[in-house]
Amino acid sequence: MENNHSGNKTKEVILRKKGNKRKTINKKGRKILLGVFIGLVVLLLATLGGAYAIFKGYFNSTNYVKDDKVTVFDDSDISIELDGEGEQANAEDIAKVEADLQQNLETEIKDSKDVLNILLIGTDRRQENWHGNSDSIILASINRQKKQIILTSIMRDTYAAIPGSGNGKINRAHALGGGPLLVQTVEQNLKVDIDYYASVNFNGFMNVIDVIGGIPMYVSPAEVPVANMYIKEINRLNGLPETSGMLPESGGDFNLTGKQALAYSRIRYVGNADYQRTERQRNVLNQVFSKAKELSVTQLDSVAKSILPTVTHNIPEADVMSLLLELPSFMGYEIVSSRVPYDGLFQSMNIGGQGMLVPDWSATISRLHQEIYGN
Repeated sequence: MENNHSGNKTKEVILRKKGNKRKTINKKGRKILLGVFIGLVVLLLATLGGAYAIFKGYFNSTNYVKDDKVTVFDDSDISIELDGEGEQANAEDIAKVEADLQQNLETEIKDSKDVLNILLIGTDRRQENWHGNSDSIILASINRQKKQIILTSIMRDTYAAIPGSGNGKINRAHALGGGPLLVQTVEQNLKVDIDYYASVNFNGFMNVIDVIGGIPMYVSPAEVPVANMYIKEINRLNGLPETSGMLPESGGDFNLTGKQALAYSRIRYVGNADYQRTERQRNVLNQVFSKAKELSVTQLDSVAKSILPTVTHNIPEADVMSLLLELPSFMGYEIVSSRVPYDGLFQSMNIGGQGMLVPDWSATISRLHQEIYGN
């Protein structure tokens, strides 16, 4: 009996020792796993830190300006170009147009969580005492539901109510108050909520196209002389030989450089006047988007470094980061082109010596909302 008791005691001690050994192994395993986990976290943070540093460098190279920091000039600072054709519209017709415009201002602005609206602005600023006319106004509407990017050109001669400045050509809003005032003008007149704006000057436009290696475009023999006229002007402003980069008179299919693409985009007096110019601008933008999809990371980096210093915008840093994360999906969206005013939904009028395009506001807004929002 006594021996059996001693045997049981010995067995119990052995079991305890084995148990203690298992506990020691588990503690060591946890320490190893914890070390691996900490190492991975440190590596991840270092990688993210490096990526954020690169992003921060990109963002800081842009001209981010809060809306309330943008100077608003007086009407007296901006000259008005009298370009109206035909007789001045009679007082009764003008009064009706202005009454319709005022009534339109009282309707609600439409918004949707599925649609991101960014106003893209091309400017010709050459003096410091104003922001420059917005020669190109394109509303880029990213519809996540429809997986479309709708590019709507807003013609610069569109008659609109400009906050704080009365009624006039819509491009005057940018000359007076830059991007923020133009955004406010578009919102109030076309009843579309705009999230952000980004503007670029002519030099930035040219740089982007040069960095991506040019864009394919057909230029007709009729368009060539006007394009070459603008090319000469660009050469003079940049101290280049006057005939540098001229297009052949015969026209044809070209791979346009940045200078040539800018000249092509500015053509106004060939074809259907300013209507066709906005179409040319959208065609150029479509080609830039198509080219961008094929670029390598290195090439995209070059594009970013080229254009970002020329971009003025109001997109906060956190929102830029969010948009970059969505960029891969955006690149696969269908691109749709449009234009305001729509054919058959406006009238041309000479108001105060200026040629104005006066939309049928109700019909125009209804169609615009259908294209952008789908309802």
